[in-house]
Amino acid sequence: MLFKLQFFVFSDSREWMLNILAQGLRTREDWVLACKVPVIRCLCSAFALEKIAVQRKILKVLANGASIPEVAKDMVDKFSILLWIANINTAEDKYYRRELEDVYRNLSLSCSDDGEYRNVLFKFVADKHKWTYHRILTADTTEDMDCDDTNINEA
Repeated sequence: MLFKLQFFVFSDSREWMLNILAQGLRTREDWVLACKVPVIRCLCSAFALEKIAVQRKILKVLANGASIPEVAKDMVDKFSILLWIANINTAEDKYYRRELEDVYRNLSLSCSDDGEYRNVLFKFVADKHKWTYHRILTADTTEDMDCDDTNINEA
């Protein structure tokens, strides 16, 4: 794959390939096919070495995958993408902060609430980057959580 070749020589080819991935990976079946080659790991490992335009395209591909529930679950459980997101520097001068937050938001909305560890990871990432903590919780877990929602009308 072109990502494993020298980074600066084939930059245009990688950008072209990322555009194809961003437009083509829309369903779970697309991602299953793409995972025969370690797409997610390859994108995440190349991220830090790329220029900003390529980093944004990588995040767009990841955000598209994160919007598919089955893929989001695999990204969190198998690829530990939340820890990867937590370790990315999002200082105010970084140009891809919004795109990274889109990946986080799509993951948090698509990934089911299957356990306390996921909630802890999502909360950790949100706190680290000073983002809004997005989680859709099941009825069983909302009883245990403290909610400060001013929109709830009491009867």
